[in-house]
Parts: sequence; structure tokens; C-alpha cells
Amino acid sequence: MKILFVIPTLFNDPNIVKECVDSINKSLPDSANHTITVVCNTANDEFEKWSPPANVIKECSNVKYNISRAINIGISKRTTEEYICYVDHGTRFREGWLTSILELYQQHDNIGVIGNRKHSTFQYYHNQLSENAWDVLWTDGIMFMTYDTFKLVGEFDESYFADCETQDFCYKLIEYHNRMNIAIDSKYLSHAYSPNSNIDHRELFNVQELSRNLFMSRWDDWRRSKYNK
Repeated sequence: MKILFVIPTLFNDPNIVKECVDSINKSLPDSANHTITVVCNTANDEFEKWSPPANVIKECSNVKYNISRAINIGISKRTTEEYICYVDHGTRFREGWLTSILELYQQHDNIGVIGNRKHSTFQYYHNQLSENAWDVLWTDGIMFMTYDTFKLVGEFDESYFADCETQDFCYKLIEYHNRMNIAIDSKYLSHAYSPNSNIDHRELFNVQELSRNLFMSRWDDWRRSKYNK
């Protein structure tokens, strides 16, 4: 099997991204079977100077804070990979994570995405599948899926900036394609704190607020009617 990893980033904390890339490669020793695309929102000197491992593709989206655009660009570099994995740049992988995810594919035939965050929507709906896995409305951290699953939605919606794009994607899989999104608690996946240094926090807050309002206008009535919350 082959996997395409996509890491969107501002590259404002370069070491966070580099450690993420290194952890993927160390957890999957056969680098011939996976490619990592790192997509920087806006070009900067640090990103230009970075010489990554041979299996890493560097790209620039040139759209600040647009995570969806970065993910879509990264996925467009796919060649023959059967699986896609969006990765938050603070994620750390340890050997064994892939085995635990593939076991879920053996148990369920309608999986949308598998991630390692449960988020606030866990309080509205969840269905425990096993000791460490739940059917949920939305998950990310990582978003592991087959390429065929990605094609059902077609792209991450680029109307969103810095928030709600992964939630929108997960909701579409449930509503339009009857897929189940699974959140896992995994000892093989963790998250490193990223302080979001060297960014304009007011600007970031403003674009996030616009995205949240857009998401609510599209999906809040659906969630309330479907899950009574």
C-alpha cells in the first residue's frame, strides 16, 4: 500500500514541521511506499532554505490561512497512492500507528475518515466501537482516508480560512455519502504544542470568525435536526 501525506503549514515554527516529517519517516521505514507533501501558505525564507528528505515535496499555496487550498494542492500531487492522510503539523507518529488504523478497515466497510481528535461535537453524538475508537461527527489531527473516499467529496472547501474546513468535509461524508468518521485514542499518535508565533493573531482571529459563521450558516440546522442538539 502507498500513502500520500499532506501537511499544510505557515512554516512559522519550522522545527515543529520538521519533527512531524521525521516522525512519519521513522514510523514507516520503507520510504518508497509513502510521499509527504508540505504546503506552505505563504513563501518565506525558512521554507525556501529547508532541504527536506528525498520523499518530501515542497509546495506553496500563496493563500494565507487557507488550509483547504493547501490540502487540495498537496493531494493534487498524488500519483498511485491508495491512501491520503492530512496531517496537522504538530502531530507525532510512532511505529504501530498504521497497523491500528488498518485494523479498523478490516472491521468496518463504510469508513469516511479516521482521526485522533474527538472535538466538542463528541458531546452531541458518539457511538463507541471499541475501547479506543468512536463513531463521531468530526475528527482530525490526522485525517486518514482512501483516495476513493476523498473523491466522494472531491476537495476541501476553500471558502474556509483557518477553521471549519475539516469539519465541513466530515459532515459531507455523513450527509451525502453515508460514511462513518472514526476518532481514535492512540498511543502511537500525539500532538506537540505549536505556539503560533510570528503571526498576526488579530488577523487570524478575524478570518476564523468569518469561517465559523459561514460553517454555522451551512450546517447548524442540519446538526440540530439530525442529532437533536
